[in-house]
Amino acid sequence: MNFVKSCFFTALSFGLFLFAQPQALAATLTVPIDHATIQAAINAAAPGDTININNGTYAETLNITKSLTITGQSEAGVIINTPDVNGYAVTVTAVDNVTLQNMTFNRPSAANCTPPNATACYGIKIANSQGHTIQNITIDGSPRTGVDFNGVDNSFITNVTSTNATYGAGISLTDSNNNTVTSVTTSGNSFGGVAVYSSTYYPPAGSTGNVLTGTNSITDTPEVYYEKTNVADPISITVAPDYNFVALS
Repeated sequence: MNFVKSCFFTALSFGLFLFAQPQALAATLTVPIDHATIQAAINAAAPGDTININNGTYAETLNITKSLTITGQSEAGVIINTPDVNGYAVTVTAVDNVTLQNMTFNRPSAANCTPPNATACYGIKIANSQGHTIQNITIDGSPRTGVDFNGVDNSFITNVTSTNATYGAGISLTDSNNNTVTSVTTSGNSFGGVAVYSSTYYPPAGSTGNVLTGTNSITDTPEVYYEKTNVADPISITVAPDYNFVALS
Protein backbone atom coordinates (compact mmCIF):
# COMPACT_ATOMS: atom_id res chain seq x y z
CA MET A 1 0.00 0.00 0.00
CA ASN A 2 1.53 3.31 -1.02
CA PHE A 3 1.74 6.39 1.16
CA VAL A 4 -1.33 8.13 -0.39
CA LYS A 5 -3.54 5.09 0.11
CA SER A 6 -2.28 4.68 3.64
CA CYS A 7 -3.18 8.29 4.47
CA PHE A 8 -6.60 7.85 2.86
CA PHE A 9 -7.48 4.77 4.89
CA THR A 10 -6.13 6.32 8.08
CA ALA A 11 -8.32 9.38 7.57
CA LEU A 12 -11.32 7.21 6.68
CA SER A 13 -10.84 5.05 9.76
CA PHE A 14 -10.59 8.09 11.98
CA GLY A 15 -13.76 9.55 10.47
CA LEU A 16 -15.65 6.31 11.03
CA PHE A 17 -14.39 6.25 14.62
CA LEU A 18 -15.75 9.73 15.28
CA PHE A 19 -19.05 8.89 13.60
CA ALA A 20 -19.43 5.80 15.75
CA GLN A 21 -18.99 7.63 19.04
CA PRO A 22 -22.22 7.97 21.04
CA GLN A 23 -23.70 11.47 21.01
CA ALA A 24 -24.58 13.17 24.27
CA LEU A 25 -28.27 12.70 25.01
CA ALA A 26 -30.49 15.08 26.93
CA ALA A 27 -30.85 13.97 30.52
CA THR A 28 -33.88 13.99 32.81
CA LEU A 29 -33.40 15.09 36.41
CA THR A 30 -36.07 14.67 39.08
CA VAL A 31 -36.64 16.87 42.11
CA PRO A 32 -36.34 15.96 44.94
CA ILE A 33 -34.98 12.50 44.03
CA ASP A 34 -31.87 13.54 42.10
CA HIS A 35 -31.57 17.00 43.66
CA ALA A 36 -33.19 18.36 46.79
CA THR A 37 -34.13 21.71 45.26
CA ILE A 38 -35.21 22.94 41.87
CA GLN A 39 -32.33 25.41 41.69
CA ALA A 40 -29.83 22.66 42.42
CA ALA A 41 -31.25 20.68 39.50
CA ILE A 42 -31.02 23.76 37.26
CA ASN A 43 -27.39 24.25 38.24
CA ALA A 44 -26.57 20.61 37.53
CA ALA A 45 -28.44 20.36 34.22
CA ALA A 46 -26.98 20.81 30.76
CA PRO A 47 -28.72 22.83 28.03
CA GLY A 48 -31.54 20.78 26.53
CA ASP A 49 -32.15 18.71 29.65
CA THR A 50 -35.53 18.16 31.31
CA ILE A 51 -36.21 18.71 34.99
CA ASN A 52 -39.27 17.00 36.46
CA ILE A 53 -40.58 18.24 39.81
CA ASN A 54 -42.57 15.93 42.05
CA ASN A 55 -45.60 17.30 43.88
CA GLY A 56 -44.60 19.15 47.01
CA THR A 57 -43.91 22.59 48.43
CA TYR A 58 -40.61 24.28 47.64
CA ALA A 59 -39.36 27.55 49.17
CA GLU A 60 -36.96 29.08 46.66
CA THR A 61 -36.37 31.50 43.83
CA LEU A 62 -35.30 30.21 40.42
CA ASN A 63 -32.53 31.60 38.22
CA ILE A 64 -32.65 29.79 34.87
CA THR A 65 -29.37 30.21 32.99
CA LYS A 66 -29.71 27.65 30.20
CA SER A 67 -32.28 26.22 27.78
CA LEU A 68 -34.31 23.74 29.83
CA THR A 69 -37.72 22.12 30.07
CA ILE A 70 -38.94 22.35 33.68
CA THR A 71 -42.15 20.43 34.32
CA GLY A 72 -44.12 20.03 37.50
CA GLN A 73 -46.05 16.87 38.25
CA SER A 74 -49.22 18.98 38.47
CA GLU A 75 -50.09 22.65 38.54
CA ALA A 76 -51.95 22.37 41.83
CA GLY A 77 -49.46 19.95 43.40
CA VAL A 78 -46.14 21.73 42.80
CA ILE A 79 -46.19 24.81 45.04
CA ILE A 80 -43.26 27.21 44.94
CA ASN A 81 -43.35 29.69 47.81
CA THR A 82 -41.10 32.59 46.93
CA PRO A 83 -39.08 33.71 49.98
CA ASP A 84 -39.53 37.24 51.30
CA VAL A 85 -36.72 38.81 49.28
CA ASN A 86 -36.58 41.83 47.00
CA GLY A 87 -36.26 39.77 43.85
CA TYR A 88 -38.01 37.78 41.15
CA ALA A 89 -39.68 34.44 41.72
CA VAL A 90 -38.20 33.27 38.38
CA THR A 91 -35.47 34.99 36.35
CA VAL A 92 -34.57 34.11 32.74
CA THR A 93 -32.18 36.52 31.01
CA ALA A 94 -30.52 36.16 27.59
CA VAL A 95 -31.33 32.42 27.43
CA ASP A 96 -33.60 31.07 24.68
CA ASN A 97 -35.99 28.12 24.62
CA VAL A 98 -37.06 27.68 28.22
CA THR A 99 -40.26 25.75 28.95
CA LEU A 100 -41.87 26.21 32.36
CA GLN A 101 -45.06 24.28 33.03
CA ASN A 102 -47.39 22.76 35.62
CA MET A 103 -46.69 24.64 38.87
CA THR A 104 -47.99 27.36 41.19
CA PHE A 105 -46.05 30.35 42.52
CA ASN A 106 -47.07 32.10 45.72
CA ARG A 107 -45.39 34.79 47.81
CA PRO A 108 -46.63 34.19 51.37
CA SER A 109 -44.88 37.27 52.75
CA ALA A 110 -43.87 40.48 50.97
CA ALA A 111 -42.49 42.59 53.82
CA ASN A 112 -39.28 43.20 51.84
CA CYS A 113 -41.30 44.27 48.80
CA THR A 114 -42.60 47.48 50.36
CA PRO A 115 -43.22 49.93 48.83
CA PRO A 116 -44.04 47.71 45.84
CA ASN A 117 -43.15 50.32 43.19
CA ALA A 118 -39.54 50.34 44.44
CA THR A 119 -38.91 46.61 44.27
CA ALA A 120 -37.96 43.83 41.89
CA CYS A 121 -40.65 41.55 43.31
CA TYR A 122 -42.07 40.30 40.03
CA GLY A 123 -43.32 36.79 39.40
CA ILE A 124 -41.81 35.29 36.23
CA LYS A 125 -39.39 37.79 34.68
CA ILE A 126 -37.94 36.93 31.23
CA ALA A 127 -35.72 39.27 29.22
CA ASN A 128 -33.66 39.54 26.01
CA SER A 129 -34.52 36.14 24.58
CA GLN A 130 -37.00 34.11 22.53
CA GLY A 131 -38.67 30.77 22.01
CA HIS A 132 -40.16 30.28 25.48
CA THR A 133 -43.25 28.37 26.58
CA ILE A 134 -44.99 29.27 29.84
CA GLN A 135 -48.03 27.07 30.35
CA ASN A 136 -50.30 25.66 33.04
CA ILE A 137 -48.90 28.11 35.58
CA THR A 138 -50.55 29.96 38.47
CA ILE A 139 -48.98 33.10 39.98
CA ASP A 140 -50.80 34.56 42.97
CA GLY A 141 -49.98 37.49 45.22
CA SER A 142 -46.99 38.80 43.29
CA PRO A 143 -46.20 42.33 44.50
CA ARG A 144 -45.45 43.27 40.89
CA THR A 145 -46.51 41.87 37.49
CA GLY A 146 -47.10 38.12 37.45
CA VAL A 147 -45.62 37.24 34.02
CA ASP A 148 -43.29 39.94 32.72
CA PHE A 149 -41.74 39.69 29.23
CA ASN A 150 -39.05 42.26 28.37
CA GLY A 151 -37.46 42.13 24.94
CA VAL A 152 -38.93 38.64 24.40
CA ASP A 153 -40.01 37.38 20.97
CA ASN A 154 -41.75 34.33 19.46
CA SER A 155 -42.94 32.86 22.75
CA PHE A 156 -46.14 31.38 24.21
CA ILE A 157 -48.09 32.08 27.39
CA THR A 158 -50.82 29.43 27.64
CA ASN A 159 -53.30 28.51 30.38
CA VAL A 160 -51.72 30.91 32.85
CA THR A 161 -53.55 32.33 35.87
CA SER A 162 -52.08 35.57 37.23
CA THR A 163 -53.89 37.17 40.16
CA ASN A 164 -53.56 39.79 42.89
CA ALA A 165 -50.50 41.75 41.80
CA THR A 166 -50.47 44.69 44.18
CA TYR A 167 -48.46 46.98 41.88
CA GLY A 168 -48.56 45.55 38.38
CA ALA A 169 -50.51 43.79 35.65
CA GLY A 170 -51.39 40.14 35.34
CA ILE A 171 -49.27 39.74 32.19
CA SER A 172 -47.11 42.33 30.46
CA LEU A 173 -45.17 42.43 27.19
CA THR A 174 -42.55 45.18 26.94
CA ASP A 175 -40.63 45.67 23.67
CA SER A 176 -41.70 42.12 22.83
CA ASN A 177 -42.85 40.85 19.45
CA ASN A 178 -44.81 37.97 17.92
CA ASN A 179 -45.89 36.38 21.18
CA THR A 180 -49.12 34.39 21.63
CA VAL A 181 -51.16 34.64 24.82
CA THR A 182 -53.83 31.93 24.98
CA SER A 183 -56.58 31.08 27.46
CA VAL A 184 -55.34 33.12 30.42
CA THR A 185 -57.07 34.19 33.63
CA THR A 186 -56.32 37.47 35.38
CA SER A 187 -58.03 39.18 38.31
CA GLY A 188 -57.24 41.44 41.22
CA ASN A 189 -54.23 43.03 39.47
CA SER A 190 -53.89 46.75 40.20
CA PHE A 191 -52.65 47.80 36.74
CA GLY A 192 -54.98 45.63 34.65
CA GLY A 193 -55.10 42.29 32.89
CA VAL A 194 -52.76 42.16 29.86
CA ALA A 195 -50.41 45.09 29.24
CA VAL A 196 -48.35 45.90 26.16
CA TYR A 197 -45.57 48.45 26.63
CA SER A 198 -42.80 50.18 24.77
CA SER A 199 -39.74 51.44 26.61
CA THR A 200 -36.18 52.57 26.11
CA TYR A 201 -34.68 49.58 27.93
CA TYR A 202 -34.94 46.83 25.29
CA PRO A 203 -34.22 48.32 21.83
CA PRO A 204 -35.61 48.56 19.32
CA ALA A 205 -38.57 50.02 21.21
CA GLY A 206 -42.04 48.73 20.40
CA SER A 207 -44.18 45.61 20.72
CA THR A 208 -45.85 44.26 17.57
CA GLY A 209 -47.39 41.08 16.24
CA ASN A 210 -48.65 39.89 19.62
CA VAL A 211 -51.91 37.90 19.83
CA LEU A 212 -54.45 37.28 22.59
CA THR A 213 -56.57 34.29 21.66
CA GLY A 214 -58.45 31.31 23.08
CA THR A 215 -60.91 31.29 25.97
CA ASN A 216 -59.79 33.96 28.42
CA SER A 217 -61.14 35.21 31.74
CA ILE A 218 -59.91 38.76 32.31
CA THR A 219 -61.83 40.65 34.96
CA ASP A 220 -59.28 43.41 35.59
CA THR A 221 -59.81 47.00 34.50
CA PRO A 222 -58.53 47.75 31.97
CA GLU A 223 -58.66 44.30 30.42
CA VAL A 224 -56.03 44.80 27.71
CA TYR A 225 -54.10 48.05 27.29
CA TYR A 226 -50.94 49.64 25.96
CA GLU A 227 -48.63 52.43 27.05
CA LYS A 228 -45.89 54.03 24.96
CA THR A 229 -42.74 55.74 26.09
CA ASN A 230 -42.56 57.54 22.74
CA VAL A 231 -45.53 58.31 20.50
CA ALA A 232 -43.73 56.89 17.47
CA ASP A 233 -43.09 53.47 19.04
CA PRO A 234 -44.97 50.70 17.18
CA ILE A 235 -47.41 48.70 19.32
CA SER A 236 -49.97 46.12 18.31
CA ILE A 237 -51.85 43.16 19.74
CA THR A 238 -54.63 41.21 18.09
CA VAL A 239 -57.21 40.57 20.79
CA ALA A 240 -60.02 38.08 21.18
CA PRO A 241 -63.27 39.75 20.08
CA ASP A 242 -64.79 39.83 23.56
CA TYR A 243 -62.08 42.12 24.99
CA ASN A 244 -61.36 45.79 24.56
CA PHE A 245 -57.89 47.09 23.75
CA VAL A 246 -57.38 50.55 25.16
CA ALA A 247 -54.60 53.11 24.97
CA LEU A 248 -53.48 54.67 28.23
CA SER A 249 -50.79 56.86 26.63
